[in-house]
Amino acid sequence: MPRSKNALPLHALAAEQTAPIAGARVPTFLSAFQAIVTWGTSRSYREQLMRDSGFPYPKDLPAFLVVNQLVYRGLATPTALADAVDTTRSNMSRVIDRLESAALVFRAHDPRDARGTVIGLTASGRDLGTRVLDCMQDFGELDGWSAQEIEMLEQLTIKLATTLDAFPNHPLTVTAGVSFSPAVVDREL
Repeated sequence: MPRSKNALPLHALAAEQTAPIAGARVPTFLSAFQAIVTWGTSRSYREQLMRDSGFPYPKDLPAFLVVNQLVYRGLATPTALADAVDTTRSNMSRVIDRLESAALVFRAHDPRDARGTVIGLTASGRDLGTRVLDCMQDFGELDGWSAQEIEMLEQLTIKLATTLDAFPNHPLTVTAGVSFSPAVVDREL
């Protein structure tokens, strides 16, 4: 790609114009959290999980994300899955068709909507989901961390997720499909 004619010479910019806005001097909670989330949702990490778990469609990230969503949700409506993996509803229909053809998911009648369906993992899909989880870093074995530190990290992470999910409309439950609030009895499938 050719250099833009509008590109500024880097030496003409002040240091504060090029420095990070957050976490510049020392890592902060926000910069560390952002780095972890970015790593966990990166294409390279997800493609590694797809390879390592033997995902049958190695280039189909939306299909992988649907399986991942169902690992944590159990059942979900196509609309909820489309929202969670940031795709259109019509594309989600095609993704579900591919996963159904591979015998990884099934469709069932939605008990809350006579015209609706829910999607779930078949036995083969559940086996694949287990392989995906097995391929993820086991945070129970962090080098240099004591069992107490790992337990504290887990407790604080769950507390953070519970606190964030207490925001209006339960954003984590709706987006991730994992309920952190006992008050959310009728969560969206």
